[in-house]
Amino acid sequence: MDRILYTSRARTDLPSEEVFRIIETSARNNPARDVTGFLIFHDDRFLQLVEGERSALDDLLAVLNRDPRHGDLTVHYRKPARERCFPNWGMRRLGSSAEGIEDILRTLSQHGIGSHCMDLVGEFLTYAELGVLKRTA
Repeated sequence: MDRILYTSRARTDLPSEEVFRIIETSARNNPARDVTGFLIFHDDRFLQLVEGERSALDDLLAVLNRDPRHGDLTVHYRKPARERCFPNWGMRRLGSSAEGIEDILRTLSQHGIGSHCMDLVGEFLTYAELGVLKRTA
Protein backbone atom coordinates (compact mmCIF):
# COMPACT_ATOMS: atom_id res chain seq x y z
CA MET A 1 0.00 0.00 0.00
CA ASP A 2 1.11 3.56 -0.75
CA ARG A 3 0.20 7.02 0.44
CA ILE A 4 0.23 10.00 -1.93
CA LEU A 5 -0.26 13.70 -1.32
CA TYR A 6 -0.75 15.80 -4.44
CA THR A 7 -1.97 19.22 -5.47
CA SER A 8 -3.57 20.41 -8.67
CA ARG A 9 -5.10 23.62 -9.96
CA ALA A 10 -8.66 23.95 -11.26
CA ARG A 11 -8.95 25.49 -14.72
CA THR A 12 -9.54 29.22 -14.28
CA ASP A 13 -12.80 29.14 -16.27
CA LEU A 14 -14.14 26.12 -14.39
CA PRO A 15 -17.65 26.82 -13.07
CA SER A 16 -18.23 26.12 -9.39
CA GLU A 17 -20.75 23.37 -10.19
CA GLU A 18 -18.02 21.54 -12.13
CA VAL A 19 -15.69 21.78 -9.13
CA PHE A 20 -18.48 20.23 -7.07
CA ARG A 21 -18.74 17.40 -9.64
CA ILE A 22 -14.99 16.73 -9.36
CA ILE A 23 -15.31 16.50 -5.59
CA GLU A 24 -18.40 14.26 -5.81
CA THR A 25 -16.73 11.99 -8.37
CA SER A 26 -13.71 11.63 -6.13
CA ALA A 27 -15.92 10.81 -3.14
CA ARG A 28 -17.79 8.19 -5.21
CA ASN A 29 -14.94 6.57 -7.17
CA ASN A 30 -12.16 6.41 -4.61
CA PRO A 31 -13.98 4.04 -2.22
CA ALA A 32 -14.79 1.78 -5.19
CA ARG A 33 -11.02 1.61 -5.82
CA ASP A 34 -10.43 0.97 -2.09
CA VAL A 35 -8.74 4.36 -1.89
CA THR A 36 -9.22 6.40 1.26
CA GLY A 37 -8.13 9.86 2.33
CA PHE A 38 -9.23 13.46 2.15
CA LEU A 39 -9.66 16.25 -0.38
CA ILE A 40 -9.37 19.96 0.28
CA PHE A 41 -10.44 22.60 -2.24
CA HIS A 42 -9.22 26.14 -1.62
CA ASP A 43 -8.61 29.10 -3.91
CA ASP A 44 -9.10 27.11 -7.15
CA ARG A 45 -6.68 24.47 -5.92
CA PHE A 46 -7.05 20.88 -4.82
CA LEU A 47 -4.96 19.06 -2.25
CA GLN A 48 -5.66 15.37 -1.85
CA LEU A 49 -4.11 12.69 0.29
CA VAL A 50 -4.97 9.20 -0.93
CA GLU A 51 -4.06 5.80 0.46
CA GLY A 52 -4.43 2.48 -1.31
CA GLU A 53 -2.77 -0.23 -3.31
CA ARG A 54 0.02 1.00 -5.58
CA SER A 55 -1.80 -0.03 -8.79
CA ALA A 56 -5.02 1.72 -7.72
CA LEU A 57 -3.11 4.93 -6.99
CA ASP A 58 -1.22 4.69 -10.28
CA ASP A 59 -4.57 4.31 -12.09
CA LEU A 60 -5.98 7.27 -10.18
CA LEU A 61 -3.01 9.48 -11.09
CA ALA A 62 -3.37 8.50 -14.75
CA VAL A 63 -7.05 9.50 -14.71
CA LEU A 64 -6.27 12.79 -12.97
CA ASN A 65 -3.50 13.65 -15.43
CA ARG A 66 -5.96 13.20 -18.34
CA ASP A 67 -8.75 15.25 -16.74
CA PRO A 68 -8.99 18.57 -18.61
CA ARG A 69 -10.82 20.26 -15.73
CA HIS A 70 -7.62 20.76 -13.80
CA GLY A 71 -3.88 20.77 -14.34
CA ASP A 72 -0.52 21.35 -12.73
CA LEU A 73 -0.84 18.05 -10.88
CA THR A 74 2.16 17.68 -8.61
CA VAL A 75 2.84 14.71 -6.34
CA HIS A 76 4.56 16.10 -3.25
CA TYR A 77 4.68 12.94 -1.18
CA ARG A 78 4.56 9.27 -2.07
CA LYS A 79 5.64 6.61 0.37
CA PRO A 80 4.78 3.00 1.16
CA ALA A 81 2.39 2.66 4.09
CA ARG A 82 1.90 -0.26 6.45
CA GLU A 83 -1.54 0.91 7.49
CA ARG A 84 -3.99 3.60 6.52
CA CYS A 85 -4.14 6.88 8.38
CA PHE A 86 -7.75 7.35 7.29
CA PRO A 87 -9.29 3.86 7.00
CA ASN A 88 -12.83 5.11 7.61
CA TRP A 89 -12.67 8.11 5.31
CA GLY A 90 -13.91 6.90 1.92
CA MET A 91 -13.02 10.41 0.82
CA ARG A 92 -13.55 13.16 3.34
CA ARG A 93 -14.12 16.54 1.77
CA LEU A 94 -12.91 19.62 3.58
CA GLY A 95 -12.96 23.31 2.90
CA SER A 96 -10.21 25.66 3.88
CA SER A 97 -11.66 26.36 7.31
CA ALA A 98 -10.11 25.02 10.48
CA GLU A 99 -13.00 22.56 10.85
CA GLY A 100 -11.63 19.09 10.18
CA ILE A 101 -8.08 20.29 9.58
CA GLU A 102 -7.17 19.59 13.19
CA ASP A 103 -8.39 15.99 12.76
CA ILE A 104 -6.14 15.58 9.72
CA LEU A 105 -3.07 17.07 11.38
CA ARG A 106 -3.57 15.03 14.54
CA THR A 107 -4.03 11.79 12.55
CA LEU A 108 -0.98 12.43 10.38
CA SER A 109 1.10 13.13 13.46
CA GLN A 110 -0.07 9.92 15.15
CA HIS A 111 1.06 7.86 12.15
CA GLY A 112 4.59 9.21 12.10
CA ILE A 113 4.27 11.01 8.77
CA GLY A 114 3.05 14.17 10.36
CA SER A 115 5.61 16.89 9.90
CA HIS A 116 6.13 16.60 6.13
CA CYS A 117 2.44 16.28 5.28
CA MET A 118 1.38 18.78 7.93
CA ASP A 119 3.78 21.32 6.46
CA LEU A 120 2.36 20.74 2.98
CA VAL A 121 -1.23 21.04 4.19
CA GLY A 122 -0.32 24.21 6.08
CA GLU A 123 1.44 25.70 3.08
CA PHE A 124 -1.48 24.79 0.85
CA LEU A 125 -3.87 26.66 3.10
CA THR A 126 -1.51 29.59 3.68
CA TYR A 127 0.07 30.50 0.34
CA ALA A 128 -1.70 31.88 -2.69
CA GLU A 129 0.45 30.25 -5.36
CA LEU A 130 1.15 26.53 -5.80
CA GLY A 131 4.59 27.51 -6.99
CA VAL A 132 5.75 27.82 -3.40
CA LEU A 133 5.11 24.09 -2.90
CA LYS A 134 8.43 22.83 -4.20
CA ARG A 135 8.89 19.71 -2.08
CA THR A 136 8.72 16.31 -3.66
CA ALA A 137 9.03 12.83 -2.21
